[in-house]
Amino acid sequence: MNGVIQGGIALAASSVEPLMTTAVINAIRASGGALILAIGFDLTGITRLPVGNLLPAILIAAAFGLLFG
Repeated sequence: MNGVIQGGIALAASSVEPLMTTAVINAIRASGGALILAIGFDLTGITRLPVGNLLPAILIAAAFGLLFG
């Protein structure tokens, strides 16, 4: 079962690979860094941010990077 799941992930990654331009990777990196910062704020008790609600931002940033990059 694990092999089927890992194979599916590998096939999905190889089909998305041509879309991963430098602009898309930079957009994903920036939004991921902001989410990690939000997690750090939550762990240190500075403020409570809804990190789970912000996860779609990674896909939106990737789409913007693809369209405008």
